[in-house]
Amino acid sequence: MASSVIGAPLAPFAGLAVDFLVTSIVSVGGAMLFDVVYDNKDKAISWGSNKINEANEVLSNIGNAVSDMVSGLGSVFD
Repeated sequence: MASSVIGAPLAPFAGLAVDFLVTSIVSVGGAMLFDVVYDNKDKAISWGSNKINEANEVLSNIGNAVSDMVSGLGSVFD
């Protein structure tokens, strides 16, 4: 009972402190993350473009392999 009498009035202040701490961490961390991405946007765009080109090349190679394999099946039926 004594802990309820002492702890209950302090609960809103503890919640306020935790809320302030979490909000501050999320806000500052988000701002720092945005700054890093914004400062390196050219590198990120270049990296993304390179990955798209690599994926396009891989898909093209797969298409060529399938085409060669299917074109070879015609000689099986002759």
